[in-house]
Parts: sequence; C-alpha cells; structure tokens
Amino acid sequence: MQTIDLLSKLQQDSINTLNHTHLIRNLSLEEQTKLSNRIKLSSSLRIIELKDVHLNECMLEVLMNDLPYNGSIKALRLNNIRNLQVATTALKEILQFNTSIEELEISNIVDGNSIFSAIVPYLFTENRVRHLILKNISLQPQSLELMSELISTNKTISTLDISNQDLSGHATVVVMQSFATNVSIKSLNLSNTNLTRENLTALGQFLEKNETLKVLDISKNKLFSGDLVGLIPKLNKLEEVDLSCNLIDCYFVAEPVRSFDEKT
Repeated sequence: MQTIDLLSKLQQDSINTLNHTHLIRNLSLEEQTKLSNRIKLSSSLRIIELKDVHLNECMLEVLMNDLPYNGSIKALRLNNIRNLQVATTALKEILQFNTSIEELEISNIVDGNSIFSAIVPYLFTENRVRHLILKNISLQPQSLELMSELISTNKTISTLDISNQDLSGHATVVVMQSFATNVSIKSLNLSNTNLTRENLTALGQFLEKNETLKVLDISKNKLFSGDLVGLIPKLNKLEEVDLSCNLIDCYFVAEPVRSFDEKT
C-alpha cells in the first residue's frame, strides 16, 4: 500500500490493521507527521503488527509514540523487531497510558528479556491485557522469576503463551508453582519448551490446586510416557490438552486426554 493510500484510509477510518508492509519505505518528515496524527486520531484501527528487521527506526519511534493515545487499538504484535531500545521505551508508555490494549505479543526476539523486564511492572497494575504472547524470546531465570510473580498476582491475563524457548531449568518450576494462586489464566501454551520431569511434577501439583486453567499445550517437548505417569490423571479436569509431537506411547494418551486436533 502506498503511503498516500494509507494516509487516506486512516483519514477515512477505513483501515483495521496496520502492519510492517505499510512502512517498508522511508517517509518524509511531512509524511511521518501526517501518519502520526492520523494514527493518533483513527477510530477504526484495531491491530498493529510490526514484523521487519529493517524497519526504519525513526518511523518506528513516530508510530509507537502515538499508540498510547489511540483508544481503539486492541492488539499490538511485535515480531522479530531489532529496534529494541525504541520498542521498549514505546511499550512502557503504551502500557502506562493506553487502557484499550487487550492482546500483547512479543515474539522471535534474540534478547527479549530486556523488553520483558522493562514492561512487566506495568502488567502488575490494573490494565486490559488479556492475551500475553511471549514466544521465542529466550526468557532467562531472572525473567522467569518476574513471570512467576506476575502470574501469582495478575487478575486480567487469560491467555499466556511462552512457547518455543528453553524452560527446562528450576526457574520454570517456580513459575509452575505460582499458578496455584492464579485465578485468571484459562489457556497456557508450553509447546516446544524442553520440559523436564521436574517441570511436569510441578505442573501436576499446580493442576491439583488450580481451578481456572482449561486449555494446556505441552506439545513438541520430546516427552516419554514415563514422564507423564503422574500427570495424566490430573489432566482430566481440563477441556483441551495438546500432547502431540511427543515420544509418547499411544496407550497412555488415548483416554481421557483430548488433543486440540480432536476437538468436536
């Protein structure tokens, strides 16, 4: 889409999603100013999707600095962004001032710990973020400790996706334990996270106490049937469980667990 078309659509309030393909070329200062103002005032814009390692830093800053003041935007998705300093500063402002964001995705970032550590204080406060997606951002033990604290206190997040990263350490056990007191998360994605037997034991313990979780994805973890002996009975209380792409004996998972692929 040419910039002039984008500006026109924003002015006419006829664009729902703004993504990186709209911003692939450098804009003049005049175009940046117009785009900035129209993003701020647009009432039709619902989704911002940014996925481009070569996104112009100046444009990213102009774009992000106006998102805190647009109350119509419901989803913000940052995928493979390397302008981390600009993005982190902007995200902090957005979460502080924008109360309309319901979905926040930060994914495929080499060092997502700096962003997560910077924004997590704003997730502790009362906000509208319902769906938190932190895929493949290499969460480290310090970040997982913050995650644990967030899970145990936050009352608004209903979907948590921390898939596609190594969560095999003891810090993940602490995260599992924090779910025992969580009353909002209904869907948890732990796919492809190198879960260990110790992790699964902690997972089983929280399932005994937690009455909120309904959907669990622990696919692609190279789990053996023996790893799941104590966990399988505790999965009965869930509505959907994905155990696909594990090294599991079919005998163990035939009943009573339902895969996402078998939904009726």
